[in-house]
Amino acid sequence: MKVQDMMSKSVATCTMQDTLNTVAQKLWEGDCGALPVVDADSRPLAVITDRDVCMAAFTTGKTLEDLRVPESMSKQVVTCRAQEEVNSAALRMAKHGVRRLPVVDAAGKLVGILSLNDLAVAAAKEPQQRLNGVTADAVRVLQAVCAHRLPLRSEAASAPAAPPTNGAPAPAVPAVSTAVQAQIAT
Repeated sequence: MKVQDMMSKSVATCTMQDTLNTVAQKLWEGDCGALPVVDADSRPLAVITDRDVCMAAFTTGKTLEDLRVPESMSKQVVTCRAQEEVNSAALRMAKHGVRRLPVVDAAGKLVGILSLNDLAVAAAKEPQQRLNGVTADAVRVLQAVCAHRLPLRSEAASAPAAPPTNGAPAPAVPAVSTAVQAQIAT
């Protein structure tokens, strides 16, 4: 299955000149969690998420109207092509730990967005079939982006474990399987 068969074609965007108040409004109106930041030619430069907006306000103490997109957006953008196979794009999502990929044409212009939600919805439509691996792709991306970022083993071994605050044992954090790690690394 190709990305163009699954992607959302109607995508809200923002620019470098926008305030975070404008971004928050577009996120709310578009019922989405991220906006591609585009240039004058509709080429994605970065992505800004609802979490980016929230953390910018929290860490600076400024209002959303006083903050601009460049202060909070991602520093890099990972994209895919509409003609690309979905499983290839999903592996890229997993490798970079992102929930969404802006979809670009041959000229690098935004034509859509592929999200983890798109993968999950497609996988749920045909639960008995693998949809050319879409079910596995959705699980792989979900596992990669939802995994807690654990400290390096040497740091974890030397650091004392923090006791749970309510006296209950700490919940187990699922590890990414070796097979998934190998696929993500490629």
